[in-house]
Amino acid sequence: MNSETLTIAVWALAIFLFIAQSLEHYQIYIKSSLSIKGTIAKGYNSAMKIMVVNRLFIVSYYFIFGFLIDYGVAFREFVVPLIFSLFFLCIANLLMARRYRSTAIIDASERVGNVWNTLSISNAVATYFNLLGIIIPLLIASILPEYRLTLSNSSFLFNTAFVLINVFVIESRLAKLYDTRGDVVGATYSIMVVRTLSSVCAILTVGTLYVFIVF
Repeated sequence: MNSETLTIAVWALAIFLFIAQSLEHYQIYIKSSLSIKGTIAKGYNSAMKIMVVNRLFIVSYYFIFGFLIDYGVAFREFVVPLIFSLFFLCIANLLMARRYRSTAIIDASERVGNVWNTLSISNAVATYFNLLGIIIPLLIASILPEYRLTLSNSSFLFNTAFVLINVFVIESRLAKLYDTRGDVVGATYSIMVVRTLSSVCAILTVGTLYVFIVF
């Protein structure tokens, strides 16, 4: 593989990660926006469709990453594109949060409350685990290719933590707010804000790993 093809492949990897995670966050935006308008079922259906597209991109991400590891691409080649991907994910989250805040307040006729609550903190932890699971094991696999299968499968351990918190805490609380017409705006806005902070923490983690290994 020549250097130009390698560069394209690695940046395609980063783009797929960005799109997949942006869709993961966008489905909450859509679900909450439609619930405010009284179309809860439509919101959940739209979110499911978005997550189907999310699967296409995340599977492509894993496929390309696995191929590049098998090909012997060095650890340092992955780091900068992945950090850029997480950086733009932060920007996308902030833009979504800003747009949601401006449009949802008009639709719901209420103001956004306190961002820091148990729901948002649970979401911050879940999102951080999710991002780490998608990135860190595969980065380490590029250093220890003999353990690449074990490390790639360890992604599911991080993802399991994300799914458990997401399903039993976050989605459960949001569903209750949708049904009781609670503070959907405040809850959703806080989720979007803390997901940005989780992305920042993921950037710092990847950067720290890079410094530790390379230097």
